[in-house]
Amino acid sequence: MASTWSALKIELLETGQNSGQWGTLTNTNLGDAVLGEAITGSATVDFATDADVTITLTDSATTQAARNLRLNITESSTGIGSVRNLILGSGCQIEKFYLINNTGTGAKTIKNTSGTGISVPAGKATLVYNNGTNVVDAASYFTSLTLGSALPVTSGGTGNTTGTATINADLTGDVTSVGNATSIAAGVIVNADINASAGIVDTKLATISTALKVSNSATTATSANTASAIVARDGSGNFTAGTITAALTGTASGNLVSGGALGTPSSGTLTNCTFPTLNQNTSGSAASLSANLPTSRLNSGTNASASTFWRGDGAWAAGVSGPTGPTGPTGSAGSPGGPGPTGPTGPPGSDASVTTANVLSATSGASVGAVGTYAWARIAGGTNLAAGATISGASLVFGGVSAIPCAMTSIFGSTALSGTWRVMGFAYRACVSAAGTLYLRIS
Repeated sequence: MASTWSALKIELLETGQNSGQWGTLTNTNLGDAVLGEAITGSATVDFATDADVTITLTDSATTQAARNLRLNITESSTGIGSVRNLILGSGCQIEKFYLINNTGTGAKTIKNTSGTGISVPAGKATLVYNNGTNVVDAASYFTSLTLGSALPVTSGGTGNTTGTATINADLTGDVTSVGNATSIAAGVIVNADINASAGIVDTKLATISTALKVSNSATTATSANTASAIVARDGSGNFTAGTITAALTGTASGNLVSGGALGTPSSGTLTNCTFPTLNQNTSGSAASLSANLPTSRLNSGTNASASTFWRGDGAWAAGVSGPTGPTGPTGSAGSPGGPGPTGPTGPPGSDASVTTANVLSATSGASVGAVGTYAWARIAGGTNLAAGATISGASLVFGGVSAIPCAMTSIFGSTALSGTWRVMGFAYRACVSAAGTLYLRIS
């Protein structure tokens, strides 16, 4: 039976196999090229290009970089400064420690074909553990730790070995102060450093006493008449308000506008004022001065009328007519008027003798289907009609009568009649051949 191989790719010799070679093969397995690599070996893994590097383990009792305890990472050519992955590939999905020494200038992440791995910064060394699915830190807790020198601030330390620590570093996350509190230099904290949901209460804010520190846009200030808002002047220095209650002293200049009572001035001349229409009161409060002043209040209304006006000399007078203006252009024609009323009935006409000759004379010139003429027709559609009924010509077609043995058959055309007709016989619809009768056109 052939030999088998361990996880570290050490050949496991089978009984009865490899006769005469056991010594040589055993020495090889226990030598520096195989087991020695896993215990104390160090192999160089070079990044010669800007690309990931993969190392593997195979069933071979020869030196292999992935079997070594220490992996010394170097860079060359276009791989200098590259930030890449050192991947533990085929055969390396085993449990094993690695001491990673990154001598390059770019960070390298040691990982297997799955997992996220551990990133080793440039110029640093660390101990990692491959658990078969991911590469993790080999240790994350120490009961005590003594350093040969102070831990730099960039590595999370203070940089000091004794005394008070002064830290000058960028802090991230939550910061908790223990012991004596320290102050933050002015101008260090900027707007982006304050969380939008900080919710700073009023008691933590100092009184703002410097002019122009608060913009109007940050307040309710407006020149409009807005309830519960701060009053701000507009670009012309004006603002709109409803009721203003004030005890005025001194002299007011400009136009004084009021929507209510102005009160009683003690002295002075009122100028540039627009008064409301006065009513008929001659005394009383300002509120009673409203509506129109009756004409009876001006010279008792003597000579007042719709055609007179109140003159400056205190009298009602008629206005003087002005000259007649030129004639304007002729307007466009109006729309036609409606029909006029029916005129009176005329006198009876003279009697005309109704004779056969007169009737024949009146109808001899009438065309076929004219008013007053007769026609043999049948109903083109509808129901039976009795004598005297009327029907539209659109429902009739001309017809005739044909005598055949044992029967009389009506024959008809296809042309519809016009106007309105009166049935002079009986229109029967049950039998098409017998549906013809005589009709008189009445309109």
